[in-house]
Amino acid sequence: GGRRNRRRPPEAGDEGGEQAEPEAEQRWWARAFGLLEAPVTLARDLTIPTLCPLQYRKLHVLLHPVLCPALVWFLAFPPFTVGGLLLCVLLASPASFALFLLTQTSRPPAAGPLVPLLLLAAFCMCVCWVFLLASELITLLSALGQLLAVPPAFLGLTVLAWGNSVGDFFTNTAVARAGLGGMALAGCYAGPVFNLLVGFGSSLLVAS
Repeated sequence: GGRRNRRRPPEAGDEGGEQAEPEAEQRWWARAFGLLEAPVTLARDLTIPTLCPLQYRKLHVLLHPVLCPALVWFLAFPPFTVGGLLLCVLLASPASFALFLLTQTSRPPAAGPLVPLLLLAAFCMCVCWVFLLASELITLLSALGQLLAVPPAFLGLTVLAWGNSVGDFFTNTAVARAGLGGMALAGCYAGPVFNLLVGFGSSLLVAS
């Protein structure tokens, strides 16, 4: 009778066995999504400088002086050719060599003139990425409107307006959760005002 009442000690795979299969499926979906996301993530890391220790790679830092101007050139004067890339490599070689001497392999710079320069470059490149994604979104909405015979004004009032507000929603929510309610409230009003004054004004200036 004593042997029957003895219990086998729990093993590592026994506890939470019912959740093992969903976790495995979740890991499988995460891996599949990671494979699809890998090219975009690599392009982002190669063109946006970062000071985060977890994402810092010295090789990326050395390639930023080459690839950041290449992306700006691609957006400003398409199409981008191999000759343009070689010109970026030639002009950015001194900057890459200077970064090779001034940066470390294991950690990003924590002080000095490189920090504001990298932050400024990261901000400018984020603006370029937003411009690139917005251009692709406009192209997608135009094609969708032609396929479904939907007026462009209706798409602008619905899908484009919602998509334009999603980023502000998550950003203002994160700022409010961080305890900066005044900043979040100001961002709710400043974002649309900036779009009206700068975005709409610049568009009219270019069109005229």
